Amino acid sequence: MPAKRVLVTGPTGFIGINLVKMLLRRGDRVTAMVRASSDTSALRAMGVRIVEADLGDANSLASAVADQEVIYHLAAAARAVHLSTFQKVNLDGLRNLMIAAIAAGNDPTLLLVSSLAAVGPSDHAHPHRADAIAKPVSNYGKSKRAAELLAAQYSDRLNVSIVRPPIVLGPYDVKGLEIFKTISQLGMHFTPGLPSSTYSVIHVSDLCAAMIAVATRGRRVTPQNLEGGAYFTAADETMTYADLGTMIGQALERSDTYNIPIFSPILRLMGAVNTLIGKLKGSPQFLNYDKVRDVTAGSWACENDKLKREIGFEFPTSFATRMVQTVNWYRREGWLKSDTSVTSQPVAVGATSSNRRSANEPTMNVN
Repeated sequence: MPAKRVLVTGPTGFIGINLVKMLLRRGDRVTAMVRASSDTSALRAMGVRIVEADLGDANSLASAVADQEVIYHLAAAARAVHLSTFQKVNLDGLRNLMIAAIAAGNDPTLLLVSSLAAVGPSDHAHPHRADAIAKPVSNYGKSKRAAELLAAQYSDRLNVSIVRPPIVLGPYDVKGLEIFKTISQLGMHFTPGLPSSTYSVIHVSDLCAAMIAVATRGRRVTPQNLEGGAYFTAADETMTYADLGTMIGQALERSDTYNIPIFSPILRLMGAVNTLIGKLKGSPQFLNYDKVRDVTAGSWACENDKLKREIGFEFPTSFATRMVQTVNWYRREGWLKSDTSVTSQPVAVGATSSNRRSANEPTMNVN
């Protein structure tokens, strides 16, 4: 397959760094769009072309989008102290990027990384199908749905496809690491929400491969048919959050993993306290009240039939094996020790002090 000229926004994040690596292995010519304050040392070590630009500054985007064939748009606000942040980044920033891409005149494909949160929770017994009606419950989810609708408005002038990941785990994930550390050190896994709730999951390597496949072979969004170009990107397995903890415990070679339920009233209290702390510090906390809306909403499961049927995408290995691979990566990189001694918090690509969180906070990242 011939090399592509590709732009990645949000390349220093957990998913972004994995995508950049995969694109480079394919032979693509990658441009990483970063803010002036970003740590780009890992990207520079890989030899990636780096362009400083800001989604909020429309004039700065021209050099980033120039001559690009594919734009992978990952940059987004996942949590915020003020609701205006979601509007500024997830909507205004996307609009600026699309206008710049159209003005560049190279007819690129824009792969918008949305979220399962944009569609909302699923029925316990019935994962979302491709034709699911979107009913997001959190401000984050509503902003991601609004971004999808905005992309559809520009799809008569720009080739747009959308992917909606569920919970994503894998290398470079600082937040997900807390699940592994807590199980490794304490043999405990905190399970927020209802015990009967089911979840879709995906390993970051499979997500990146699916993103590339959708950008290459997927259908495109149209102003009249957004859902035609939108794909749920989830592994074959659907599980309860307790099942996920047990699977990770097995990957860690622990004989027992104790699932500790955290009931909704406690989660709401934690969310309210963290929201107050975020406002006082001016920095959003991970488990704020908006995140709690998603965590307590029920099941978050979706089918991948459309991804397989239309694109021919297949998962090369089971999610359980992917968890073993993730454990091995964490240990190899020194993020997780083989014994039960306490490890220090790694400084991950794209991590800042605002990303770091207590191991006592449950990690449920409905992307």
